[in-house]
Amino acid sequence: MPFSPGRAKELIHARIRGDPEILQLLDLDEQSDNVDIAKRIIQRSQWDDLVNGERRICIYHRPSRPGSTDLFTENVLQIDVHVPSSVDYIADSIQERVSRLLSFKDPNNRTGKFEIDNMVLQLDGSLGELPTIPSFVCVGSRFCYYSTI
Repeated sequence: MPFSPGRAKELIHARIRGDPEILQLLDLDEQSDNVDIAKRIIQRSQWDDLVNGERRICIYHRPSRPGSTDLFTENVLQIDVHVPSSVDYIADSIQERVSRLLSFKDPNNRTGKFEIDNMVLQLDGSLGELPTIPSFVCVGSRFCYYSTI
């Protein structure tokens, strides 16, 4: 499939925002207003406006890497979780749940990976603790998928 960064982010965003466990970890629920959910699960790396102990998931692309041939590129999606430092363990719980959501086992999907328009998404690893505002903690992970150039 050709590279479609907006489509990839939207599919992943939809999967994450539709999960009741993720919403609970973000202090939301399935009855929460779509605007509230949209403020907590965003498709960019904005975190300098965090206030009042809110928890946030940021989904965004990082620079692509060359593929194994000139026909493919490896695309990198980063998912960061920002939480108040008083509940730092929540960030790890959210990252664990995101990893499970994006690496689910599906009887019809032999790879056991989340697919974006026939592109398999794979965990590229944890980034550990990342910068955020004072009194918050951020942990990140990256996922990669290949597309045609």
